[in-house]
Amino acid sequence: MTVYAHRVAAFEMRAAEQPRSVAASGRQMMLAPTEDGWSLLSEDGVVVFRGLGVGSRRECLARARALGALSVRG
Repeated sequence: MTVYAHRVAAFEMRAAEQPRSVAASGRQMMLAPTEDGWSLLSEDGVVVFRGLGVGSRRECLARARALGALSVRG
């Protein structure tokens, strides 16, 4: 008798990046957890960047730095 164990595969999906200007994103941003990663939000709540997976929080912080954010609230 052979026993098959179901193994969940780890995967990561990336959406096409939409570049935004520093003026459009603002100087203060918010970091918010999602079901499958983290999102970086502008001052008015618009999603600037969304990352999926384990390293998405760090990617959101790196994106905020690249856009020139002065502070990131989480």
